[in-house]
Amino acid sequence: MSKKTKSDKILDKSIQAVLSAIELYNKPNFTYREESFCILMTNAWELLLKAKILKDNKNNLKALYIPTSSKTKTDQPRQRFKYKKTRSGNFMTLGISELINREIQDMNLKKHLDILIELRDASVHFYNISAFLQRQILGIATASLKNYQTTLDEWFERNLNEFNLSLIPIAFEVPENFDLTLLNQESEEVKKIFAFIENSRCQVEKESVHTITFNIDVKLNRNEGGIRVSYDKEGVPIFQEDEESFKKKYPLDYTTLVEKLRTDMWISKQI
Repeated sequence: MSKKTKSDKILDKSIQAVLSAIELYNKPNFTYREESFCILMTNAWELLLKAKILKDNKNNLKALYIPTSSKTKTDQPRQRFKYKKTRSGNFMTLGISELINREIQDMNLKKHLDILIELRDASVHFYNISAFLQRQILGIATASLKNYQTTLDEWFERNLNEFNLSLIPIAFEVPENFDLTLLNQESEEVKKIFAFIENSRCQVEKESVHTITFNIDVKLNRNEGGIRVSYDKEGVPIFQEDEESFKKKYPLDYTTLVEKLRTDMWISKQI
């Protein structure tokens, strides 16, 4: 087996960050789900972009370093670059905003990542994600997974079909409607984030293969009998069956089923 390149190793970390984001988002009784997803998914995108740069530069790590200056004190071009270092003395690498400017031309993807970074910053630095934004974030999270898969295939010819990249879109505390009354009850910080998302959504380019955010509508309906079929946004059928109909199809409980199997086996042996 061939040795993995630096680009491959960083790409693997990026994919693991995606899987971690999904796992935490789908975790029950976890009140930091939206924040965790935004933090980890932003990290996944940053690692994906760094893997792309390394791949294009023959795995030369200097392609990720930040030069301190391109000229000497006498204003002469440097023959050997000096690079910025962290507090520990390691070389500092490019941040996600610079990576996006260098590697991404699609405006929809840029706007989507701007929203994701804004939500990440709000989560990390001070503000909590409001319940008002939860449905918005579900649409953003779904778009991020779709965009990531598309970009991964384009840059590395890899897919994530072996993994279950799905989000559970059910949260009973999320308000059913977004109206001005609910928005006015939110903090000024939440209002600004919401306005930023809506402004980006209005600038979508239809020709792009990438999505800024999805509109997701989840409705829970009581079914009085039989099987109800509905369809999600992608046209995939969703089948729902009530308990009484299920019992008619499968009337035997565990004890009765075991006894019937034993009887049938005994009869079969006699024959």
